[in-house]
Amino acid sequence: MRLVAELMRNSRRSDRELAKVLGVSQPTVGRAIKKLEKEGVAREYTMIPDFAKIGFNILSVTFVSWDQGLNAQEYGRVIDAGIAFDREKKTSVIMASQGFGEVQGLMIISLHETYSDSREFLKDLGQLPYSERASFRRFMVDLAQSRYRTLTMSSLTECLEKRVGVEKTDKHRFKTRKNA
Repeated sequence: MRLVAELMRNSRRSDRELAKVLGVSQPTVGRAIKKLEKEGVAREYTMIPDFAKIGFNILSVTFVSWDQGLNAQEYGRVIDAGIAFDREKKTSVIMASQGFGEVQGLMIISLHETYSDSREFLKDLGQLPYSERASFRRFMVDLAQSRYRTLTMSSLTECLEKRVGVEKTDKHRFKTRKNA
């Protein structure tokens, strides 16, 4: 978990740098990374831009629920149509997944240049199968506004470190609370 956290913080570091931070040998880091990749824990190495600086000013979380729910076949039609819609319109959907909670249905996280673009996206979602039985609720974030915590690998890393009980002991080394 310490290696996962360090890779999330900055995946561009060399095995040597990671070994120094973790207090292990460079070959140990290399083997551990290969294992993480093979097991699918490390799915990709990427960067997260400041979305507002590249023109996406609105992050929208859209909840779609159906008044009488959908059976598996109907839900499959919605997903297939959503995938086709995403490809055709070249939407900026970051994540879409079935879920549950206060409502059961679909959650879609998307990026938009303007509020008008997000309204058009919602209008287009109304063309999905069974939308006449659906209700759409949105929560939008103005990405240009200051906020408490942004979506970065560093903020996700902090959450992971809290979960597994890792704390910083100095600027280079980490230890687990259990072993402290």
